[in-house]
Amino acid sequence: MSSMTLLLNVQWGLMGLDELINIHPLFVHFPIALLLTSTAFYFLGSIFKKEELLAAGQWALYFGTLSAAVTVWTGLQAAKTAPHGGDDHEAPEPEGHAH
Repeated sequence: MSSMTLLLNVQWGLMGLDELINIHPLFVHFPIALLLTSTAFYFLGSIFKKEELLAAGQWALYFGTLSAAVTVWTGLQAAKTAPHGGDDHEAPEPEGHAH
């Protein structure tokens, strides 16, 4: 095989998002924390009648919703990279379980 043929068969550059590692675990706790924080701000803002707390709850809700969408997207991307099928989704049997 000539060096020119070998050169033309090489894929150059990054392949886009397929080259990213699984970043889903980095995002998964943000929506949980932000949505719980939003609830706490709304609750405290209602009790103490503070507009600042209600506004903070609203912003935490916006960012929590946005981060949930990003987290779902990263999870769907991660699912494409993980092997599926076979016995992957079956529950393990307890130890000492006799057949």
